[in-house]
Amino acid sequence: MERSVKGELDRAVSVMRSHGFDLRLPAPASAQDVTAAERQTGIKFDDDFREYFNACNGSNELAAAVMTDELTPCVLASLQECVEQWSQWLPYDAAVQKMFGDPEPHDPRIKARLVNRLWFPLAEFNGWSTTVFFDGDPGLGGRVGQIIVYQHDPDAMYYVAPTFGEFLALSNDFIMRHATELLLLDGDPVAAAPPRIGAL
Repeated sequence: MERSVKGELDRAVSVMRSHGFDLRLPAPASAQDVTAAERQTGIKFDDDFREYFNACNGSNELAAAVMTDELTPCVLASLQECVEQWSQWLPYDAAVQKMFGDPEPHDPRIKARLVNRLWFPLAEFNGWSTTVFFDGDPGLGGRVGQIIVYQHDPDAMYYVAPTFGEFLALSNDFIMRHATELLLLDGDPVAAAPPRIGAL
């Protein structure tokens, strides 16, 4: 079932507040800025992802969690931060690809790469060493708009969810079940580089 992005963002705020963390999401990005980001990157956002930027422009602080081989807290990046991170790997040519190589093994729903011009970074942990992407170039059996995640050490790509709304729903479920590991009980955000949590 498709999840409402706005509903899951509201739920994220509620879940965080239930654990004493007063999450306040920033104002939305402008429609003009979203369109400009699409033109600059060549990535067409789906309605789900546009709804996200129409609801808020990142989180500025811990607001999500993602599972790779470990459960990891993430900050939702602002549109400007997303574009800046995407720009780090220009021109996304053969030399850049050769430098990083391919992940092995990989989920067939994800193209076998560690960098891709049509992956739009949207959330991060520890200086982007874990990066969550909107996938505009899926592999066999995948879909445009699916959410994937890069994890460093080991270098690997993981499939997360079919849509951004489903990603937020999973994230909220993780936080509800593992708040004590992801958040400090006094209501302050976790440290910039908190310990990872073992796979479930």
